[in-house]
Amino acid sequence: MTANNDDALEIGVSESGSVPVTPIAAPVLTVSFPPHSRTVETVQRIMLVTCAALLPAAGFSVALYGISALASIAGAVIAAAATEWLIVALRDRSLPSFDGSSCLTGLLLALSLPPSLPFWAAPLAAVFAIAVVKMAFGGLGRNFLNPALAGRAFCAFTFPAFFMTAAAGSARIAGGPGSSDTVVNLFVGYAGGWLGSSSVAALLLGAGALWILRIIDGAVPLSFLGCTFLLSWATSGTGQLFTASALLAALTMVLTGGIPLVSLFMATDPVTSPGTRRSRLLFGAGCGALAVAFRKFGNANDGAMHAVLLMNLTVPFFDRCFKQVPFGGRHRFVARAPAGQPFETIPEHVARHEPDEEESMTPAEEL
Repeated sequence: MTANNDDALEIGVSESGSVPVTPIAAPVLTVSFPPHSRTVETVQRIMLVTCAALLPAAGFSVALYGISALASIAGAVIAAAATEWLIVALRDRSLPSFDGSSCLTGLLLALSLPPSLPFWAAPLAAVFAIAVVKMAFGGLGRNFLNPALAGRAFCAFTFPAFFMTAAAGSARIAGGPGSSDTVVNLFVGYAGGWLGSSSVAALLLGAGALWILRIIDGAVPLSFLGCTFLLSWATSGTGQLFTASALLAALTMVLTGGIPLVSLFMATDPVTSPGTRRSRLLFGAGCGALAVAFRKFGNANDGAMHAVLLMNLTVPFFDRCFKQVPFGGRHRFVARAPAGQPFETIPEHVARHEPDEEESMTPAEEL
């Protein structure tokens, strides 16, 4: 048989004609553990519903700050959508489909910026968030950092003077850190800080709707807010923890610094958060602990941002250590692999512990 190298590979023999060549076919199916369920949820629907859940907070900020807030929000959304459309069109040589993720990134980015920032800064940060943080790593589902928070970090390093002004922009809040008037104003609405955190009630309204629709769960927000409250209460420095002023001071810490917006809408991002409930609880607790540490010893207005961005880097570790248990399995068995090779997690029925001859098993253990 005479054939060139290409023909030899096609007919399944090697170039020498003696050793069979086994072609490696690309996987055509995604295999996952059962049970499998069908759903009407799509990426586009989830993104658009999340954008709708943010509309109460966005509307309150526009009512509070006026046309400048509307210009920042609209500019960031348009810039994010246009950047993603242009990059996908140039990369794929075709008209891209609209999934709404870029609009959500632009909206979250605009709501995370201070109101004193110039209106043109939000579109610039949106271009950075989409082009550098999201599309440079492959697009939706492949970014390892939250694009909206990364865009805010870009603005914080580029325009530090505006962010320092925003850190002290809570002048309209009545009362002190341990005052009930402060907590009421923070919950209902106040001027200063983050654009989207002006009304915690509006954020809770939108997050509650997402929880009812099962788009987000309560693992990350509850552990985030709970850890922030407990650590703030324990390190209040008042000397008397079980007093109303100490509790109100800790609650003030939870309701300021962008923590409500970050914990409810940014830390819950399914791409940059762990997959299992246990790992999400630890992820949220780590975000809360780092946020308190950064706010105690650094810029109080950026503690939540730095905390979530750092915890985003630990998501591969959480996904590696806390893998999903197969349906019907009782626990996971982690087998040690030789040096230089990755660990494997296999079900118990595949790698069952065999007792030594000296070991005795009770009837319950045998079952």
